[in-house]
Amino acid sequence: MTIRIVGLIGFACLALFGQPSAASSPEAPQWPGAGSLSKSLEGQYVFVTPERDALMIRVPPNSDYARSGKPGIIRYDLHNRLRPAVAVRLSVTQKVNYVYEYAVDNATPASDSIGTWSLVIPSVDGEKPVMSCGEWCGGLSFAPIIRQVEMPDQPKGRAVMWTRPNGISPIGPSESRRGFRIESSCRPGFTTALFSSGIWVNIDQDLPNEVFKQLEFFNDPTWGNIPVLTFGPMFCAGSSRQAIAGNLISGIKRLLETKRLDPKSEFVRDVLAWLISEPENNPGEAAHVGHSPSGELEAEIAKALELNLSFKIP
Repeated sequence: MTIRIVGLIGFACLALFGQPSAASSPEAPQWPGAGSLSKSLEGQYVFVTPERDALMIRVPPNSDYARSGKPGIIRYDLHNRLRPAVAVRLSVTQKVNYVYEYAVDNATPASDSIGTWSLVIPSVDGEKPVMSCGEWCGGLSFAPIIRQVEMPDQPKGRAVMWTRPNGISPIGPSESRRGFRIESSCRPGFTTALFSSGIWVNIDQDLPNEVFKQLEFFNDPTWGNIPVLTFGPMFCAGSSRQAIAGNLISGIKRLLETKRLDPKSEFVRDVLAWLISEPENNPGEAAHVGHSPSGELEAEIAKALELNLSFKIP
């Protein structure tokens, strides 16, 4: 039996089917408008809107579906017009476990609400982080199924997810929610958070096979979600200083690229220069930088450096 369902897949499906960490086919081209479909696109049936907020389906004109009198052009809204931001507070328990407490915001310009979000963490045997389970609850996948969207050079991982149950409000535009918590033996590193409305994209299962073949890219579990770089439990027992430095370099460069960090920051400049200079040189010595962090994000970076590489911040 052929399974034809395509859409934004929930946690249970991710854990069960082990979705690949990359799309199985190239992404669909941009929708040019019904009046601008050229002969070069004659065999193309799936498109993405320029705003990346909807799929546009052009039904094959000679198909039974078209002859049945159903619409020839179908729009499927992705409900992904989110503006997520996430902040994390890092601390250590007396049992030397690391605690990650997250606050999630959905900025005012958003048009959709956040109904579920997940965090990419390493797939390590025997390591099972303890997550909070308040109004929003979820679970943990085990196979390494999701790529680090924000840091493509880093290994793919598994997902820990929170989702709102029926009757509990999502995070609407200009709203925030706190209380998301993970306790783990793994130290903090940069990772990808993925945010979604949690609304199923209900694609008509009677559409022709040619359409579903071109929809394969949409099975990628990271497609259609909004990624944000943050900190999470990344460095478990046995992680090398080189791997830690590589993760931190990749994350800082991404934050500079997205302008979340100021390239003129002396703290960022000093930290990045030290990490690139190869921390394996003096693994037993604490590193020093000459400038203090400025702002919440730089403070998070400083805390991660302190917990991982014995950084001393003035």
